[in-house]
Amino acid sequence: MFKIASYISSSLKENIECDKITRAAVEDYITNLDVDECKMKGGVKLLMKEEQVGTVIHYFPHIPAAAIHLEKTLKVEDTIHIKGHTTDFTQVVESMQIENTPVKEGKPGDDIGVKVKERVRIHDVVYKVIEE
Repeated sequence: MFKIASYISSSLKENIECDKITRAAVEDYITNLDVDECKMKGGVKLLMKEEQVGTVIHYFPHIPAAAIHLEKTLKVEDTIHIKGHTTDFTQVVESMQIENTPVKEGKPGDDIGVKVKERVRIHDVVYKVIEE
């Protein structure tokens, strides 16, 4: 059975909003809930396994896109988590390019371009979210 982590302050224990879970909140306080219970309240954010697949080597703010050096295979439609000193977000890879050519998959050693929804920084770590 999957569990989710939810930030719950003493004043919110009766009114849990499962769609507003943040990783920073997990550090403060964690409560485990069944996924079905959380779905009834409007959203689910699962604590999933992740594996490092690469690092950001450049950011193009005018596009916005990240150049990522891959250490493992990454495909279009994979969910990635980009984490750094001031970066922390998750998104689905909607498109990918190598040398300005659209591709469906990047292999270890490739430098790929991926559009990102937030600003990233050089040396941010890219994780592939593994859904079970």
